Amino acid sequence: MFVQEFPTNSTVMDLLERARRTSSRWSPYGFPVKEALRPRLNHQPVYNMTCKLKMGDVMELTPAILDKSLFGYKEQIQCMYERGSAPVSSTVLAISGGTVGWRS
Repeated sequence: MFVQEFPTNSTVMDLLERARRTSSRWSPYGFPVKEALRPRLNHQPVYNMTCKLKMGDVMELTPAILDKSLFGYKEQIQCMYERGSAPVSSTVLAISGGTVGWRS
């Protein structure tokens, strides 16, 4: 996570453009910026890229992962778990409503 200041009347599109110009990698997570990103503004999905940002707004950029990919990962992790290769035997991948997380 990092904090950036933007000029008055900046939009979500301005933020996305700056993120693409900054570097070829999205530094904290290591996924390419070129990858489709799902922007969320104050924890809500953004559908209007011309929406103006206000002081204190929280913007989240997460990679858009297809649901098919999630199930592929789930199957791989389940196979590892069944073979006993999982790092912690009580660790389970939880996928619900497009959200991926770990629970024990």
